[in-house]
Amino acid sequence: MSRRSTGHLEFAPVAGAEARQLASAGSENMTTIFISRQPIYDRSGKMSGYQLLYDRDALTRALSAMDQKAGSEFFLNTVLKWGMEPLGNGTPAFIGITRTVLLQNYCTSLPKDRVVLEIPGDVEPDDAVIRFLTELRKAGYNIAFDDFDFTTETRRVLDVANYVKICFNRLRRAEITEQLSFLKQSKVKAIVTGIETHEALEIAKSLDFEYFAGPCFTKPKGKTSAEIATNRLTTMQLIMKLHDPELEMAELEAIVKQDLAISFKLMRYVNSALLSVGSIKTAIQQVGTDRLRSWASVLFLSKLDEKPTQLIVTALVRAKMAESLAQAMGEKHTGTYYMVGLFSLVDALLNVPMPEATQLLPFSGDVREALISLGGRCGAVLKCVLSYESGNWSDVSCGDLDTAAIRHSYMVSIAAAHQMLKITEN
Repeated sequence: MSRRSTGHLEFAPVAGAEARQLASAGSENMTTIFISRQPIYDRSGKMSGYQLLYDRDALTRALSAMDQKAGSEFFLNTVLKWGMEPLGNGTPAFIGITRTVLLQNYCTSLPKDRVVLEIPGDVEPDDAVIRFLTELRKAGYNIAFDDFDFTTETRRVLDVANYVKICFNRLRRAEITEQLSFLKQSKVKAIVTGIETHEALEIAKSLDFEYFAGPCFTKPKGKTSAEIATNRLTTMQLIMKLHDPELEMAELEAIVKQDLAISFKLMRYVNSALLSVGSIKTAIQQVGTDRLRSWASVLFLSKLDEKPTQLIVTALVRAKMAESLAQAMGEKHTGTYYMVGLFSLVDALLNVPMPEATQLLPFSGDVREALISLGGRCGAVLKCVLSYESGNWSDVSCGDLDTAAIRHSYMVSIAAAHQMLKITEN
């Protein structure tokens, strides 16, 4: 590693266009690394950033067989081309940086205005690590420490940190309060992770955390069926009807017509494409029934109150990925897989446990088995989708599909979900 005359390590971040060129260089023959994202929410439930998850073990193995130039290109290809560009949504990406990636200076090719370089809890913040992080801060990068625990030994990391992540389940409430008091003095922002229930979320909010991460946003609040608002259940019933493969055009038209907002948006969308149509039926024919089903489902879901937009995005990604995997495996009735993915969050949308939620809607036995226990062929695909989403890479498998095919299905699904949401918001 070269040094300036001042004795500081030399850092030369690569500009955006050059970074993209490096990322594409020789990427086609490189090892496929699984990569996904998980949201980081603010107090209002809005996505304020995302954790970029990738298979660190696979990346480490791949980098160990490369020289520094090839390793830099491979890392940039994985994080930028397959991570930030398709998965980004304008919010910062928190990217876990291993010791090897840090000390080999790979991360300086990443765009500093779009990333937060995160040091995992198993990376010892020794002198070499702190020295590199200090230079990265001077170069304009934001730094985060995962699984943070304030002690005399870790105090010095606050001098280079912008964020620290505190695991909700690892510390007692009094310990978390003590940690936060130290952090407020240093002006470092705290993100609480491991929020698994809505009760835990409320406790974390009462402790004055500003940012939250964890699966609680995809879980029900634990109400009973008697407490479900009629319009919420009706909405889910309509979405189920939309995805009935035997649904006639007249029935589809009737469903769309009963909601004025959806009818208006459909007509406006079709006419904006320079197609002059005068009826809902003609508009449906122009858009296509398959696209209309997905489009109307998003609009119906968006009418549900108290649910973050990201929950709808997650449902759409799961639906599209399940369908895409089924198509890749040669399954015939891929629409069923789409429905399983879409309704895998029906418990969170209705705020009741999954077994109860599936009794409230007329699911087939196969769909109900997949949603409750991940059983059957649909359940096996859904298990792959959920494992990929959460970064449980050892459980990611789907028939005979290879890693490239599975990752491709996820990337296609992210793009489709964002495109669908963008159309419905116009």
